[in-house]
This record gives sequence, C-alpha cells and structure tokens, in this order.
Amino acid sequence: MKKINVIDLDSTLLPYDSFRKYILVFLRNKQSTVHILPLMILRKLKLLDSSPFKKRVIERGRKIDNYNDVMKEFSNRLFADIDNSIIEIVESYTDSDTINILCTASPEDYVKYLSELLRWPHIASQLDSEQNYFVHMHGQKKVETIRKLYPEDRFRYNFAISDSQSDEVLLMAFENSLMYRRS
Repeated sequence: MKKINVIDLDSTLLPYDSFRKYILVFLRNKQSTVHILPLMILRKLKLLDSSPFKKRVIERGRKIDNYNDVMKEFSNRLFADIDNSIIEIVESYTDSDTINILCTASPEDYVKYLSELLRWPHIASQLDSEQNYFVHMHGQKKVETIRKLYPEDRFRYNFAISDSQSDEVLLMAFENSLMYRRS
C-alpha cells in the first residue's frame, strides 16, 4: 500500500505566506495596482472574507500581460526560498513507496509550477473563471479533498506537517504529524 505525506506550503515549507508575495506581484504592476489596492483595504477592514478576497485577487491577477510566465518566474523564486530543514523532516518520513503531496490554500496558478519543481503532486485553491467557481483549499476542505483523491482504503496516511490551527483535523488523520511553529 502506498503511503502519503501531506506538506503545507505557507509558513511551513516556505518561511512566509506566499499569497502575500503573490499580491505584491500585482501591486508592483501598474496594470493591476488600482484594482488590487481596494480589495486589500476591504480585507483589512474585514468587509471581505478570505475566500472572496482570494478569488477576486486571482481574477484580477489573471488579467495582467504574460500571467503564466509571471507565475512561472514567481514559483521559481518560491522554490529558491523553500526551507531545507522542512524538506529534511519530510524526507525522514519518505521512502520509495511514499507520495509527498503539496497541500495549500494558495492558488493553483503558481502552486502547479512549484509542485513541478518539487516533483510532487499538489492540492491547491482553484478558480474556474468560466463557471465563476472558486474552491478555497482551507481547513476541512483539505481533509475532504485528500480523502477523495487518496482514499484511506488504498493509501496509508503516513505523515502531515502544517503550521496552521485550521489544519488540526488534517494532522489528526495521519499516523505521524507535526504542528510546525517557526521561532
């Protein structure tokens, strides 16, 4: 039976929140600053919840020129910032029968490129613009998706690591887990 390890991205595999850096990409772009700044203000004032905020930022971000190239470059920068001590922890729970899965609330728009660099499958927040459908991969949604894609009768839930309290249920589903806290 194959084993799975689930690794959180933000403030776990990376020493920071990648979505905040993603937003900075658009704040530095004259084409999108005027659209992103009001969303940030609404979020800061708690007039816009996390999920609709992410959805609207992604929608606006996708309108910049060469978006996919920008996302590839962005993911290369993220890859360079990966915390090797976390990779070492993950590797200590990994053997030839293990699938490491990058699991994050961050947008698939750049996570897909990062996961290619890691050579891991990924589970990430997704936006289908045509159908105006957004899946925010957060908390319980992570657990539901992992159970759907990697059913417990076919996979052994070996190891999970995250920094977030919202992933507590996810961590409890695994034989080994680590609630990671940066010092």
